[in-house]
Amino acid sequence: MIAAVSLGFAGMPAAAAPSSSVTSTSDGTSAYADSSDCVTERRVTTCRYTSLYVFDGRTRESDGGFSGTRVCLSVYTEQYSGRRFLGSTQESGCTVAADGAFTAANNLSSATLSPTTVTLDQVECTYDPDTDTETCTVVSSRDTTVSADFTATGSLVKSSQRGTFSDGTCTFSYSSRGSGREANAVLMLDGQTVSGETYAFLEDDRSTFKETCR
Repeated sequence: MIAAVSLGFAGMPAAAAPSSSVTSTSDGTSAYADSSDCVTERRVTTCRYTSLYVFDGRTRESDGGFSGTRVCLSVYTEQYSGRRFLGSTQESGCTVAADGAFTAANNLSSATLSPTTVTLDQVECTYDPDTDTETCTVVSSRDTTVSADFTATGSLVKSSQRGTFSDGTCTFSYSSRGSGREANAVLMLDGQTVSGETYAFLEDDRSTFKETCR
């Protein structure tokens, strides 16, 4: 904030600090899927957690926006020998899919993501029990093809939220209106079905967030 300079004029008010405002709006259909699976071989347990997020729609922000289908994928793997943690590997990445790659029924009863290539950055982590610290390093990148079929298992639930709060300097307001359904999902990576327990959700939502600071 620039301080007002006194020029000797009695009663002249100080210049007000400039205010700023940031607004973002999101309108579209989303699909979420989380899968987990653990396998033990030769006393070593390997657990893999796969997460998929798909957004198809439009976002608008004060400095730009996005329109299309965004696909984000992450694969986290960790290993144990008994109760001893051996290490973990984290891979993640996002891409913009081709037009029509994601389709969803109007009532969110089903949705499909056709095969889409995502570049995953691989992060390897090692744990030092002496210092109780984990060190992670980006070691490589690879392309993987992900696809998914979603089938709703729950009823369509509508929701609407609105709120405003302030931290004394900035005021934050948000509103959201949409509907969603719990679902089952069959995930495939590079043509192979991802095994394990999977939780999925389909959502159609319009939300707005605004931040105003003085």
